[in-house]
Amino acid sequence: MAGTTLKSSSTGPALLLNVLNVLCIILFAYFTYTNFNILTFVEIYIIVSVIIQVLMLVSLFNVHPRKISNVMEGIICWIGSSLVFHTIAVLYGAPLFSSVSETFHLAMLLATTAALPGLMVLGIRKEEWTRLFFKTSPSSALEISILASGVCSVLGAWLGAFPIPLDWDRPWQVWPISCVIGTLAGYSCGLIFATCFILYQNMKGSKSKLF
Repeated sequence: MAGTTLKSSSTGPALLLNVLNVLCIILFAYFTYTNFNILTFVEIYIIVSVIIQVLMLVSLFNVHPRKISNVMEGIICWIGSSLVFHTIAVLYGAPLFSSVSETFHLAMLLATTAALPGLMVLGIRKEEWTRLFFKTSPSSALEISILASGVCSVLGAWLGAFPIPLDWDRPWQVWPISCVIGTLAGYSCGLIFATCFILYQNMKGSKSKLF
């Protein structure tokens, strides 16, 4: 990513999308702090986040023009990715027959933070996902945000699972609260990092034009 050249047409939408997503997390965390219901929290956040991402990435800014059929294809793949994340969570130790709803809520949250933005911008083209996530060569500000937030949200969910087996008897150790917190914390950190990186690249580009 060190030599990334940003497309200026996507910088504004990427920055605004990052700010809105972080604000959503902060606001929902604040309003649910006193009466915390993890499933309601996740459901509301997913609905709002999906609306923001679909409208901004597809309609308002027209960053990557797609037909309605392509958008629906992305939504279907997002649901499919929720099932994939659910399966991965079970393989990593989540309850198989109990807490199924809780596990699926976490899976949908991961699909929303790690998969949906990429589906809206990259589509389902395998070569595009390989280029971005395996070769780490983003070509726009939006792709930088997708890469950073996706990787950080998955990493956050994984780190969030570590306190669960510890015998601290804390309310937030109940499955999957700490993983949800880790996912959103990682997602926010990824968005903040991406925003700082984008601004740095733009400032560096502006300075280079002066000489």
